[in-house]
Amino acid sequence: MASTPSVASFKNRALKLESAESVQKLFDGIDLAGIEKLVMSGNTLGVDAGKGLAEVIRKMPNLKAANLSNIFTTRSIDEIPGALTPICTALAECPNLVDVDIGDNAFGQRAVDSVMPLLTDGPPLEVLKIANIGMNVEGGRTLAGALAGAAKRHQDAGLSPKLRTLVLSRNLLGDGSAKAWANAISCHPTLERFESNRNEFRESGVTVIATALGRCTSLRRIVIEDAVVANVDNDGVDGLVGGWKAIADLVRQSAPNLEMLHLPSCSFRTEGCEELVSALNDEVYPNLKSIRLDHNEFEDSHFQSLLTAVKTKLPVLAFMKVTTNDDLEDSPYLEEIGRILESRKGRFVRLHEDSFSDEDDVEACSDDDANIAGEAHPDTSVDTLIELLDKNLSV
Repeated sequence: MASTPSVASFKNRALKLESAESVQKLFDGIDLAGIEKLVMSGNTLGVDAGKGLAEVIRKMPNLKAANLSNIFTTRSIDEIPGALTPICTALAECPNLVDVDIGDNAFGQRAVDSVMPLLTDGPPLEVLKIANIGMNVEGGRTLAGALAGAAKRHQDAGLSPKLRTLVLSRNLLGDGSAKAWANAISCHPTLERFESNRNEFRESGVTVIATALGRCTSLRRIVIEDAVVANVDNDGVDGLVGGWKAIADLVRQSAPNLEMLHLPSCSFRTEGCEELVSALNDEVYPNLKSIRLDHNEFEDSHFQSLLTAVKTKLPVLAFMKVTTNDDLEDSPYLEEIGRILESRKGRFVRLHEDSFSDEDDVEACSDDDANIAGEAHPDTSVDTLIELLDKNLSV
Protein backbone atom coordinates (compact mmCIF):
# COMPACT_ATOMS: atom_id res chain seq x y z
CA MET A 1 0.00 0.00 0.00
CA ALA A 2 1.18 3.50 -0.85
CA SER A 3 0.32 5.65 2.13
CA THR A 4 1.15 8.52 4.42
CA PRO A 5 -0.26 8.73 7.94
CA SER A 6 -3.39 10.40 6.53
CA VAL A 7 -3.72 8.63 3.14
CA ALA A 8 -4.62 5.01 2.44
CA SER A 9 -4.05 4.25 -1.24
CA PHE A 10 -4.43 0.94 -3.06
CA LYS A 11 -4.55 2.60 -6.48
CA ASN A 12 -4.25 0.40 -9.58
CA ARG A 13 -3.40 -2.77 -7.68
CA ALA A 14 -5.83 -4.76 -9.89
CA LEU A 15 -7.13 -6.52 -6.79
CA LYS A 16 -10.22 -8.68 -7.27
CA LEU A 17 -11.91 -8.36 -3.90
CA GLU A 18 -14.80 -10.70 -3.20
CA SER A 19 -15.28 -10.92 0.56
CA ALA A 20 -15.53 -8.43 3.41
CA GLU A 21 -12.52 -10.11 4.99
CA SER A 22 -10.38 -9.54 1.89
CA VAL A 23 -11.06 -5.81 2.15
CA GLN A 24 -10.58 -5.59 5.88
CA LYS A 25 -7.24 -7.39 5.59
CA LEU A 26 -5.92 -4.57 3.39
CA PHE A 27 -6.29 -2.19 6.30
CA ASP A 28 -4.63 -4.33 8.97
CA GLY A 29 -2.26 -2.21 11.01
CA ILE A 30 -3.63 1.10 9.70
CA ASP A 31 -4.96 3.71 12.10
CA LEU A 32 -8.34 4.20 10.42
CA ALA A 33 -9.24 7.12 12.66
CA GLY A 34 -6.36 9.09 11.15
CA ILE A 35 -7.22 8.49 7.49
CA GLU A 36 -8.25 11.61 5.58
CA LYS A 37 -8.00 10.29 2.02
CA LEU A 38 -8.94 6.86 0.69
CA VAL A 39 -7.99 5.68 -2.81
CA MET A 40 -9.41 2.38 -4.09
CA SER A 41 -9.44 3.10 -7.83
CA GLY A 42 -8.17 0.46 -10.21
CA ASN A 43 -9.44 -2.54 -8.25
CA THR A 44 -12.70 -4.47 -8.50
CA LEU A 45 -15.17 -5.13 -5.69
CA GLY A 46 -17.93 -7.70 -5.44
CA VAL A 47 -21.06 -7.35 -3.29
CA ASP A 48 -19.55 -8.63 -0.04
CA ALA A 49 -16.36 -6.66 -0.62
CA GLY A 50 -18.43 -3.51 -1.05
CA LYS A 51 -20.14 -4.18 2.25
CA GLY A 52 -16.76 -4.77 3.86
CA LEU A 53 -15.41 -1.49 2.50
CA ALA A 54 -18.45 0.30 3.89
CA GLU A 55 -17.65 -1.01 7.36
CA VAL A 56 -14.05 0.15 7.01
CA ILE A 57 -15.20 3.62 5.92
CA ARG A 58 -17.41 3.87 9.00
CA LYS A 59 -14.24 3.61 11.09
CA MET A 60 -12.75 6.68 9.34
CA PRO A 61 -14.37 9.64 11.16
CA ASN A 62 -11.89 12.10 9.66
CA LEU A 63 -12.25 10.99 6.04
CA LYS A 64 -12.25 13.99 3.70
CA ALA A 65 -11.65 12.52 0.24
CA ALA A 66 -12.63 9.21 -1.36
CA ASN A 67 -11.44 8.16 -4.81
CA LEU A 68 -13.56 5.17 -5.78
CA SER A 69 -13.26 5.50 -9.55
CA ASN A 70 -13.01 2.33 -11.63
CA ILE A 71 -13.83 -0.16 -8.87
CA PHE A 72 -16.35 -2.35 -10.70
CA THR A 73 -14.46 -3.63 -13.75
CA THR A 74 -15.78 -7.08 -14.79
CA ARG A 75 -18.75 -6.77 -12.41
CA SER A 76 -22.29 -7.27 -13.70
CA ILE A 77 -25.06 -4.74 -13.24
CA ASP A 78 -26.70 -7.23 -10.88
CA GLU A 79 -23.69 -7.06 -8.56
CA ILE A 80 -22.96 -3.35 -8.56
CA PRO A 81 -25.96 -1.94 -6.63
CA GLY A 82 -25.39 -4.40 -3.80
CA ALA A 83 -21.80 -3.18 -3.44
CA LEU A 84 -22.32 0.50 -4.23
CA THR A 85 -25.29 1.23 -1.97
CA PRO A 86 -23.55 0.38 1.33
CA ILE A 87 -20.42 2.26 0.22
CA CYS A 88 -22.35 5.46 -0.56
CA THR A 89 -24.41 5.10 2.61
CA ALA A 90 -21.22 4.84 4.66
CA LEU A 91 -19.68 7.84 2.89
CA ALA A 92 -22.79 9.87 3.71
CA GLU A 93 -22.10 9.22 7.40
CA CYS A 94 -18.60 10.78 7.22
CA PRO A 95 -19.08 14.28 8.68
CA ASN A 96 -15.89 15.74 7.19
CA LEU A 97 -16.23 14.33 3.66
CA VAL A 98 -15.76 16.99 0.96
CA ASP A 99 -14.31 15.20 -2.10
CA VAL A 100 -15.77 12.16 -3.89
CA ASP A 101 -14.80 10.55 -7.21
CA ILE A 102 -16.93 7.62 -8.35
CA GLY A 103 -16.21 8.09 -12.05
CA ASP A 104 -15.30 5.49 -14.67
CA ASN A 105 -17.57 2.88 -13.19
CA ALA A 106 -20.20 2.91 -15.95
CA PHE A 107 -22.71 1.18 -13.75
CA GLY A 108 -25.65 2.64 -15.64
CA GLN A 109 -29.02 4.09 -14.78
CA ARG A 110 -30.06 1.04 -12.75
CA ALA A 111 -27.42 1.83 -10.15
CA VAL A 112 -28.08 5.57 -9.91
CA ASP A 113 -30.30 5.00 -6.87
CA SER A 114 -27.28 3.51 -5.12
CA VAL A 115 -25.51 6.87 -5.30
CA MET A 116 -28.47 8.80 -3.89
CA PRO A 117 -27.62 8.43 -0.16
CA LEU A 118 -24.38 10.31 -0.78
CA LEU A 119 -26.36 13.36 -1.94
CA THR A 120 -29.57 13.04 0.05
CA ASP A 121 -27.95 12.31 3.42
CA GLY A 122 -24.28 13.32 3.13
CA PRO A 123 -22.42 16.48 4.14
CA PRO A 124 -21.88 19.42 1.74
CA LEU A 125 -19.35 18.34 -0.89
CA GLU A 126 -16.69 20.54 -2.46
CA VAL A 127 -15.67 18.13 -5.24
CA LEU A 128 -17.99 15.71 -7.05
CA LYS A 129 -16.65 13.69 -9.96
CA ILE A 130 -19.22 11.45 -11.62
CA ALA A 131 -17.79 11.11 -15.13
CA ASN A 132 -18.56 8.00 -17.17
CA ILE A 133 -21.01 6.30 -14.85
CA GLY A 134 -23.66 5.70 -17.51
CA MET A 135 -26.33 8.06 -16.19
CA ASN A 136 -28.03 8.87 -19.50
CA VAL A 137 -31.03 11.23 -19.48
CA GLU A 138 -33.17 9.74 -16.71
CA GLY A 139 -30.30 8.99 -14.38
CA GLY A 140 -28.94 12.47 -15.01
CA ARG A 141 -32.23 14.06 -14.04
CA THR A 142 -32.35 11.96 -10.88
CA LEU A 143 -28.84 12.84 -9.69
CA ALA A 144 -29.17 16.50 -10.68
CA GLY A 145 -32.38 16.71 -8.68
CA ALA A 146 -30.65 15.13 -5.70
CA LEU A 147 -27.76 17.59 -5.96
CA ALA A 148 -30.16 20.54 -6.02
CA GLY A 149 -32.09 19.03 -3.10
CA ALA A 150 -28.87 18.61 -1.15
CA ALA A 151 -28.16 22.34 -1.45
CA LYS A 152 -31.61 23.18 -0.07
CA ARG A 153 -31.25 20.64 2.75
CA HIS A 154 -27.90 22.08 3.76
CA GLN A 155 -29.17 25.65 3.59
CA ASP A 156 -32.14 24.72 5.79
CA ALA A 157 -29.61 23.36 8.28
CA GLY A 158 -27.67 26.63 8.21
CA LEU A 159 -24.87 25.31 5.99
CA SER A 160 -23.67 27.23 2.93
CA PRO A 161 -23.10 25.51 -0.44
CA LYS A 162 -19.46 24.50 -0.91
CA LEU A 163 -19.34 22.72 -4.28
CA ARG A 164 -16.29 23.90 -6.24
CA THR A 165 -15.84 21.11 -8.81
CA LEU A 166 -18.45 19.26 -10.85
CA VAL A 167 -17.28 16.74 -13.46
CA LEU A 168 -20.09 15.19 -15.54
CA SER A 169 -18.29 14.00 -18.65
CA ARG A 170 -19.12 10.97 -20.81
CA ASN A 171 -22.61 10.30 -19.49
CA LEU A 172 -24.77 10.96 -22.59
CA LEU A 173 -26.95 13.23 -20.48
CA GLY A 174 -28.69 14.88 -23.43
CA ASP A 175 -30.88 17.95 -23.49
CA GLY A 176 -33.55 16.01 -21.60
CA SER A 177 -31.56 16.40 -18.39
CA ALA A 178 -30.01 19.82 -19.10
CA LYS A 179 -32.61 21.86 -17.20
CA ALA A 180 -32.16 19.67 -14.15
CA TRP A 181 -28.39 20.16 -14.27
CA ALA A 182 -28.84 23.90 -14.79
CA ASN A 183 -31.00 24.01 -11.67
CA ALA A 184 -28.41 22.03 -9.71
CA ILE A 185 -25.66 24.39 -10.85
CA SER A 186 -27.76 27.43 -9.89
CA CYS A 187 -28.09 25.98 -6.39
CA HIS A 188 -24.28 25.86 -6.09
CA PRO A 189 -23.02 29.37 -7.00
CA THR A 190 -19.65 28.51 -5.42
CA LEU A 191 -18.73 26.37 -8.45
CA GLU A 192 -15.21 27.03 -9.77
CA ARG A 193 -14.72 24.16 -12.21
CA PHE A 194 -17.25 22.63 -14.60
CA GLU A 195 -16.45 19.84 -17.02
CA SER A 196 -18.78 18.26 -19.56
CA ASN A 197 -17.69 16.39 -22.65
CA ARG A 198 -19.47 13.78 -24.72
CA ASN A 199 -22.83 14.41 -23.10
CA GLU A 200 -24.76 15.14 -26.32
CA PHE A 201 -25.94 18.57 -25.20
CA ARG A 202 -27.34 20.53 -28.10
CA GLU A 203 -28.13 24.23 -28.34
CA SER A 204 -31.02 24.36 -25.89
CA GLY A 205 -29.11 22.31 -23.34
CA VAL A 206 -25.92 24.35 -23.73
CA THR A 207 -27.93 27.56 -23.35
CA VAL A 208 -29.55 26.69 -20.03
CA ILE A 209 -26.34 25.24 -18.57
CA ALA A 210 -24.19 28.21 -19.66
CA THR A 211 -26.78 30.60 -18.26
CA ALA A 212 -26.71 28.78 -14.92
CA LEU A 213 -22.90 28.80 -14.87
CA GLY A 214 -23.08 32.57 -15.29
CA ARG A 215 -24.34 32.73 -11.70
CA CYS A 216 -21.11 31.14 -10.47
CA THR A 217 -19.05 34.25 -9.85
CA SER A 218 -15.82 32.40 -9.01
CA LEU A 219 -15.74 30.17 -12.09
CA ARG A 220 -12.15 29.39 -13.08
CA ARG A 221 -12.33 26.40 -15.44
CA ILE A 222 -14.86 25.81 -18.19
CA VAL A 223 -14.63 22.60 -20.21
CA ILE A 224 -17.48 21.93 -22.66
CA GLU A 225 -16.66 19.50 -25.46
CA ASP A 226 -18.60 17.65 -28.13
CA ALA A 227 -21.67 19.84 -27.80
CA VAL A 228 -23.73 21.73 -30.38
CA VAL A 229 -23.81 25.41 -29.50
CA ALA A 230 -25.30 26.60 -32.83
CA ASN A 231 -28.23 24.66 -34.25
CA VAL A 232 -28.78 25.13 -37.98
CA ASP A 233 -32.49 24.36 -37.53
CA ASN A 234 -32.94 27.49 -35.44
CA ASP A 235 -31.56 30.02 -37.93
CA GLY A 236 -33.80 33.05 -38.20
CA VAL A 237 -36.09 32.22 -35.28
CA ASP A 238 -37.02 35.47 -33.54
CA GLY A 239 -36.07 35.78 -29.90
CA LEU A 240 -33.80 32.75 -29.81
CA VAL A 241 -30.66 33.14 -27.71
CA GLY A 242 -28.11 30.87 -29.33
CA GLY A 243 -25.98 28.53 -27.30
CA TRP A 244 -22.94 30.33 -28.71
CA LYS A 245 -24.27 33.63 -27.33
CA ALA A 246 -24.80 32.08 -23.90
CA ILE A 247 -21.26 30.68 -23.97
CA ALA A 248 -19.78 34.03 -25.00
CA ASP A 249 -21.69 35.83 -22.26
CA LEU A 250 -20.45 33.27 -19.75
CA VAL A 251 -16.86 33.86 -20.86
CA ARG A 252 -17.26 37.62 -20.43
CA GLN A 253 -18.80 37.23 -16.98
CA SER A 254 -16.01 34.87 -15.90
CA ALA A 255 -13.17 37.14 -17.06
CA PRO A 256 -11.71 38.08 -13.64
CA ASN A 257 -11.07 34.51 -12.49
CA LEU A 258 -11.05 32.37 -15.64
CA GLU A 259 -7.94 30.16 -15.96
CA MET A 260 -9.00 27.52 -18.49
CA LEU A 261 -11.41 27.74 -21.43
CA HIS A 262 -11.73 24.50 -23.39
CA LEU A 263 -14.45 24.44 -26.06
CA PRO A 264 -13.38 21.86 -28.67
CA SER A 265 -15.87 20.22 -31.05
CA CYS A 266 -18.72 22.58 -30.22
CA SER A 267 -20.02 23.45 -33.73
CA PHE A 268 -19.78 27.22 -33.22
CA ARG A 269 -20.40 28.07 -36.88
CA THR A 270 -19.59 31.55 -38.18
CA GLU A 271 -21.80 33.55 -35.80
CA GLY A 272 -20.57 31.68 -32.78
CA CYS A 273 -16.91 32.03 -33.74
CA GLU A 274 -17.35 35.78 -34.18
CA GLU A 275 -19.15 36.14 -30.85
CA LEU A 276 -16.55 34.15 -28.93
CA VAL A 277 -13.53 36.06 -30.24
CA SER A 278 -15.44 39.27 -29.55
CA ALA A 279 -15.92 38.12 -25.97
CA LEU A 280 -12.18 37.52 -25.65
CA ASN A 281 -11.59 41.09 -26.84
CA ASP A 282 -14.28 42.69 -24.68
CA GLU A 283 -12.64 42.02 -21.31
CA VAL A 284 -9.19 41.58 -19.82
CA TYR A 285 -8.51 37.99 -18.72
CA PRO A 286 -5.67 38.34 -16.18
CA ASN A 287 -5.56 34.64 -15.25
CA LEU A 288 -6.51 32.81 -18.46
CA LYS A 289 -3.63 30.48 -19.38
CA SER A 290 -5.18 27.68 -21.46
CA ILE A 291 -7.59 27.86 -24.41
CA ARG A 292 -8.81 25.07 -26.70
CA LEU A 293 -10.86 25.94 -29.78
CA ASP A 294 -9.99 22.92 -31.92
CA HIS A 295 -12.47 21.09 -34.16
CA ASN A 296 -14.67 24.11 -34.82
CA GLU A 297 -15.14 26.51 -37.76
CA PHE A 298 -12.78 29.36 -36.92
CA GLU A 299 -11.16 31.02 -39.96
CA ASP A 300 -8.62 33.73 -40.73
CA SER A 301 -10.83 36.70 -39.86
CA HIS A 302 -11.44 35.16 -36.45
CA PHE A 303 -7.74 34.47 -36.01
CA GLN A 304 -7.00 38.15 -36.68
CA SER A 305 -9.35 39.10 -33.85
CA LEU A 306 -7.90 36.35 -31.68
CA LEU A 307 -4.41 37.75 -32.21
CA THR A 308 -5.58 41.13 -30.95
CA ALA A 309 -6.97 39.46 -27.84
CA VAL A 310 -3.73 37.58 -27.22
CA LYS A 311 -1.78 40.84 -27.46
CA THR A 312 -4.06 43.05 -25.41
CA LYS A 313 -6.48 40.99 -23.29
CA LEU A 314 -4.73 37.69 -22.52
CA PRO A 315 -1.48 38.67 -20.80
CA VAL A 316 -0.68 35.25 -19.30
CA LEU A 317 -2.03 32.92 -22.01
CA ALA A 318 0.49 30.09 -22.39
CA PHE A 319 -1.38 27.33 -24.23
CA MET A 320 -3.71 27.38 -27.21
CA LYS A 321 -4.95 24.61 -29.50
CA VAL A 322 -6.75 25.40 -32.77
CA THR A 323 -6.33 22.22 -34.84
CA THR A 324 -9.04 21.21 -37.33
CA ASN A 325 -10.33 24.69 -38.12
CA ASP A 326 -10.19 26.60 -41.42
CA ASP A 327 -7.25 28.62 -42.83
CA LEU A 328 -4.71 27.01 -40.52
CA GLU A 329 -1.70 26.61 -42.80
CA ASP A 330 -1.13 30.07 -44.22
CA SER A 331 -2.52 32.41 -41.58
CA PRO A 332 -0.07 35.19 -40.63
CA TYR A 333 -2.18 35.82 -37.53
CA LEU A 334 -1.65 32.28 -36.27
CA GLU A 335 2.06 32.59 -37.01
CA GLU A 336 2.23 35.63 -34.76
CA ILE A 337 0.16 33.99 -32.03
CA GLY A 338 2.62 31.12 -32.08
CA ARG A 339 5.57 33.52 -31.71
CA ILE A 340 3.91 35.30 -28.80
CA LEU A 341 3.18 32.09 -26.92
CA GLU A 342 6.69 30.86 -27.59
CA SER A 343 8.06 34.08 -26.10
CA ARG A 344 5.97 33.31 -23.01
CA LYS A 345 7.52 29.83 -22.89
CA GLY A 346 4.12 28.36 -23.73
CA ARG A 347 2.77 26.11 -26.49
CA PHE A 348 0.66 26.66 -29.59
CA VAL A 349 -0.90 23.62 -31.28
CA ARG A 350 -2.02 24.53 -34.78
CA LEU A 351 -1.64 21.71 -37.30
CA HIS A 352 -1.01 18.42 -35.52
CA GLU A 353 -3.15 16.39 -33.20
CA ASP A 354 -1.77 15.20 -29.88
CA SER A 355 -2.21 12.26 -27.54
CA PHE A 356 -2.95 14.41 -24.51
CA SER A 357 -6.62 14.01 -23.61
CA ASP A 358 -8.84 16.75 -22.25
CA GLU A 359 -9.32 14.71 -19.10
CA ASP A 360 -5.55 14.81 -18.61
CA ASP A 361 -5.58 18.56 -19.22
CA VAL A 362 -8.12 19.15 -16.50
CA GLU A 363 -6.60 16.71 -14.03
CA ALA A 364 -3.14 18.15 -14.62
CA CYS A 365 -4.29 21.64 -13.73
CA SER A 366 -6.58 20.67 -10.86
CA ASP A 367 -5.73 21.49 -7.29
CA ASP A 368 -9.00 20.12 -5.95
CA ASP A 369 -7.65 16.76 -4.86
CA ALA A 370 -4.64 18.34 -3.19
CA ASN A 371 -6.81 20.45 -0.96
CA ILE A 372 -8.33 17.68 1.14
CA ALA A 373 -6.70 18.59 4.42
CA GLY A 374 -7.35 22.31 4.46
CA GLU A 375 -4.19 23.43 2.70
CA ALA A 376 -4.20 26.80 0.98
CA HIS A 377 -5.05 26.67 -2.72
CA PRO A 378 -1.80 26.52 -4.68
CA ASP A 379 -1.82 28.75 -7.76
CA THR A 380 0.64 26.74 -9.82
CA SER A 381 -1.80 24.22 -11.24
CA VAL A 382 -2.04 25.60 -14.76
CA ASP A 383 1.73 26.03 -14.86
CA THR A 384 1.92 22.30 -14.21
CA LEU A 385 -0.46 21.82 -17.13
CA ILE A 386 1.83 23.78 -19.41
CA GLU A 387 4.82 21.68 -18.34
CA LEU A 388 2.93 18.47 -19.10
CA LEU A 389 1.69 19.80 -22.42
CA ASP A 390 5.24 20.72 -23.36
CA LYS A 391 6.22 17.07 -23.00
CA ASN A 392 3.21 15.63 -24.80
CA LEU A 393 2.26 17.94 -27.65
CA SER A 394 3.72 18.43 -31.12
CA VAL A 395 3.39 21.75 -32.90
